[in-house]
Amino acid sequence: MKGVQVDIGDDTALINLNNNALIVCKDLMVLGTHFPEELSAYDIGRRSVLVNLSDVAAMGATPKYLLMGLTLPQELNNKFWMKNFARGVHQICNAYKCRLVGGDVCRGPLSVSVTLLGDPEGRNMITRDGARENNDLFVTGNIGDARVGLENILDSKRVDLRNQCTRSFVSPIARVELAKHLTKHATSMIDISDGLYNEIKTLGKCSGKGFVIDSNKIPISTGLKKKYKDRSVEIAYTGGEDYELLFTLPKGLDSWVSRLSKKFSVNISKIGYCTSNKSIKLLNYYGEKLEQKTYDHFQK
Repeated sequence: MKGVQVDIGDDTALINLNNNALIVCKDLMVLGTHFPEELSAYDIGRRSVLVNLSDVAAMGATPKYLLMGLTLPQELNNKFWMKNFARGVHQICNAYKCRLVGGDVCRGPLSVSVTLLGDPEGRNMITRDGARENNDLFVTGNIGDARVGLENILDSKRVDLRNQCTRSFVSPIARVELAKHLTKHATSMIDISDGLYNEIKTLGKCSGKGFVIDSNKIPISTGLKKKYKDRSVEIAYTGGEDYELLFTLPKGLDSWVSRLSKKFSVNISKIGYCTSNKSIKLLNYYGEKLEQKTYDHFQK
């Protein structure tokens, strides 16, 4: 369709309206699928905005405005719950300088739907289809912590924000400012919502390429290693809900990446490289291929 520069299949749509570019994305959070019942109204409000900000970050754009739809069961339809939910939403909007401009509320099972509008501000938007053979593959932060954090909550039936992994699930970091800098050289980018392997596979499919991943280079926290020991790589590879950035760069930019890492106080790890072979290979310490599994929102 005329005016649609990036369509369905990327982190956001990119629309050109009378020579003005507009980034648009939508995300849906459902109780029991995307967050457990132990989360407070404040944390649900914060997280509902953060996961959308992550999509905008994955394009290298600046978030501007959001619309929110909320379905609320009767037992939560009270001033205390709504006040704390709104406080969480506005806290993140203020932190990332975007504005809530409308929405709707109706009765139903607890779910939150957010539509976020962003501005490319003249930057080159990074899509999922630009990975090239011999590009290096990088990832921000630690991978798999959110999976551990969710299990901590489900196991204990409480939210202990003193635990780093739990904080990673409850309050992911949208790498908006870092992503703006990445637009200078990145050839493809995606945020990690459905697990590292699934997102690597998506980059490969969209770009018509494959990847070789060194399992020893996947950034795994002490908390994950402590809980899962020998399964830590598998959990990090398949866990989901990290909302970190996964991106490709031409070779020779390691020092530039290191400077960005220091500037934004975030670990950025090179975990593999792009190949012309349309397959994803995860190698262990000895260079042997490991079994690969996927994450599915509908899997019990």
